[in-house]
Amino acid sequence: MNFFEHQDRARQNTQQLIGLFSLSIAVMIMAIYIATLFLFRMAPRVWWHPGLFLYVAGITIIAIAVGSLYKIACLRQGGSVIAQELGGRLLLPDMADEQGRQLLNIVEEMAIASGISVPEVYLLDRETSINAFAAGFTPNDAVIGVTRGTLQHLNRDELQGVIGHDIQSYSQWRYAAKFAFGGTVTWDFVHLFNWRIALAYSWDFPRR
Repeated sequence: MNFFEHQDRARQNTQQLIGLFSLSIAVMIMAIYIATLFLFRMAPRVWWHPGLFLYVAGITIIAIAVGSLYKIACLRQGGSVIAQELGGRLLLPDMADEQGRQLLNIVEEMAIASGISVPEVYLLDRETSINAFAAGFTPNDAVIGVTRGTLQHLNRDELQGVIGHDIQSYSQWRYAAKFAFGGTVTWDFVHLFNWRIALAYSWDFPRR
């Protein structure tokens, strides 16, 4: 599977994530609606009450919206918030190992080639899967996050392809929309489906 096929697969996975998000809202509304029927001792005599259903759905959607806006406001601090929540540590040249220095060099090369400022890089040491992401509302506060598994299993050319894709994405401000969506998902799933799921959907390279 080549780089462009991985891009197509990532887009398909994003669509699946959106579908799961929509399904979670529907399931949440139905669960609260049924619980309300039992609370008011309407069930099992009455299973469908349009007025009550609309009331429950409205309250649930408002609660999700308020919680999402709060989470989005927190995420506006920048991409470093996401990287740190995932367990990432800021990668510094004087404290990095050989793999880390190679990663920093690649990020710098790709950023210069794209004509943008060099972003901060976070390394997720505990993640053995092959994943990478860019996060930030604007190119000025965006960061690159890379798992340890990515450094261990990809060669330099493959790593350049991954970093180049992420830098291109955030340089076009595409991650601002993903941040907003991520804030909603994080609140709605109450951290059951959190940013680790979003990270897992970003890249899924086969290990060699």
